[in-house]
Amino acid sequence: MRRVLLSLMLAWCGTGAAWAADSEGRFAAEGVGQLTCASFNEAAALRDQTALLRFASWLDGYYTGLNAHMPDTFTALPWQDTNLLMQKMRLYCQQRPSDPFMVGVAAYTATLLPNRLQESAGRISITYGGESVIMYAPVFDEFRAKLEAWQQTPFSAPQGEFGEEIATAIKGFQRSVNLPETGLPDQLTLEQLMR
Repeated sequence: MRRVLLSLMLAWCGTGAAWAADSEGRFAAEGVGQLTCASFNEAAALRDQTALLRFASWLDGYYTGLNAHMPDTFTALPWQDTNLLMQKMRLYCQQRPSDPFMVGVAAYTATLLPNRLQESAGRISITYGGESVIMYAPVFDEFRAKLEAWQQTPFSAPQGEFGEEIATAIKGFQRSVNLPETGLPDQLTLEQLMR
């Protein structure tokens, strides 16, 4: 996993980003980033909300910093929310408790970067069944295209619009993968369809 972190750092440096590290590429992780995955696992097992909030807040800061300093990156998280990040870290840390938390974050980040939004994008609000989700417009367009491919039928609604036809298709997809049928492109649905 240390190779993943080094690869991520080298890729970042290769893009021309200003990397604040010493001559050997070393830098100090701050906050919970310096703790091991075992510490994260313990907080999760104890349901220590204060500790889990520290990890979640650290993740938000990490990605905000990444977005601010990585060239050609508006957001590394085009649809992933903090709860999903915490779930991903839980899976990673259960398998590698001795790894530093930051190494796990870097490993997951390496999987996200190819699909990052590179340009600023507006957000849209999608409401169905009394619930709402907010997502970047290009992500909705990509989600819609993948949903059309899954159902093998194009939608009649104009691009960028959400309606009953799309909600029904989402519910069909959700049913096919045993997810709650919300009719919305929620985190669980995005995680399944956007792979």
